[in-house]
Amino acid sequence: MLTLDIRPDKVLVRLTGWHCVWALKRKLEFSRAHIVGVARLEARAKPPPLRCPGTGIPRVLTAGSYWWFRRHEFWYTRHRGDAIAIELRAEKFTRVVLDVPDPAGILRRLWPFPP
Repeated sequence: MLTLDIRPDKVLVRLTGWHCVWALKRKLEFSRAHIVGVARLEARAKPPPLRCPGTGIPRVLTAGSYWWFRRHEFWYTRHRGDAIAIELRAEKFTRVVLDVPDPAGILRRLWPFPP
């Protein structure tokens, strides 16, 4: 299970059960001040080509860390069309892609960014 805890100063992503096994990560935390953009992600979107570490089953599951040149992204999506992409600066990951139960609601909670 994936839970997203949005606080005034930071965002905390927690993975439990098999989800943390597939992604090889239990939690991810980043500052809200470092968010530069948020958007819904299309079901056909693809991660960068180098997976390290993580799990990739084409068109079924993408989970873990992905790299390409200066891009370091964290993905956890089942490609159903209910994923959001959070663009970051000055963090370990440049983009975080997550499946969430209510993408429109999460986007409203993340926008506007804190000053």
